Amino acid sequence: MYQLAAADALEQLRHCGVYLWGPPGRGKTWLMDTYSALASTDRKVRTHFHSFLADLHTVLHKNGHDLAAALDRLVGDVDVLCFDELHVHDPADAIFVSRLLTALFERSTVVVATSNYPPSGLLPNPLFHGMFEPAIRLIERSMSVVCVDGPIDYRTVDPTSTRTGFAAGRWIILREPDPSGLKSPEPREAERLTIGGRTVEALAVRADLVWFTFDSLCVRPHAPTDFLALAERFPRWVIDGIPGPSRLGRDAAHRFGSLVDVLYDASIRTDFLADVPLKEFLGSRHLPIDASRMASRLGSVIRSDAGAQGSR
Repeated sequence: MYQLAAADALEQLRHCGVYLWGPPGRGKTWLMDTYSALASTDRKVRTHFHSFLADLHTVLHKNGHDLAAALDRLVGDVDVLCFDELHVHDPADAIFVSRLLTALFERSTVVVATSNYPPSGLLPNPLFHGMFEPAIRLIERSMSVVCVDGPIDYRTVDPTSTRTGFAAGRWIILREPDPSGLKSPEPREAERLTIGGRTVEALAVRADLVWFTFDSLCVRPHAPTDFLALAERFPRWVIDGIPGPSRLGRDAAHRFGSLVDVLYDASIRTDFLADVPLKEFLGSRHLPIDASRMASRLGSVIRSDAGAQGSR
């Protein structure tokens, strides 16, 4: 089994780290988290890769763009650094990631990473792929590269225990009766939230919930760092007015993909109020490059269109 081969690679760790790659929902993150929990050191960090990059950029700016000093501040003398969802699509990110990986391996840090791509599939755009090939060779030389595949996307399997976190959320079709019992926002609950010098309109801000429209988050030019900042403030979300394929723009679809990543990784229960069933939404021609990961993650929520009483 692929998972057993990955577990063996993590147990042996003959290289500077392990690179686990494969389709979404095959257990890569679970394997990495299990290794991190059992690692015989307290000097370990587990983080989402692009959240780490955002933090590193901030610390770099405060340290005169000295990468070694920034890493000292951010991770210190960490023995094990676990990155979830390593992917590279932007050429500017590619240059920075190359420097980062080189610096980490020079520090003898054990790096464990998960990805939906083999190393050779990172920065897939043929116009820019060549510039990342030295980093690809570095990964292949320094890490045990293990494919984690299989016929089952475990996120789509009904859980045997009570749903929690992101999986406790719902995909609700707006034209149907709302099975979630959500109380619609009132005008007095609306609030303008500030994030990094920008603002976002919330339809409702409650003690245990924040309610946004799709347009306020994804049509307006918000970055993943904005979503990360909001995820730290609110334990439960509602995203209202998710459009069907005919009204879904390319840029908005890409931001929505980033938003789903953030909410899933933060284990935030989210109710998605949509114009169309999830399957129809996922048929849009404007979905992001990593559409399979977004589909897998959204597939873990309860869907009102998938059976009686909102069960999947």
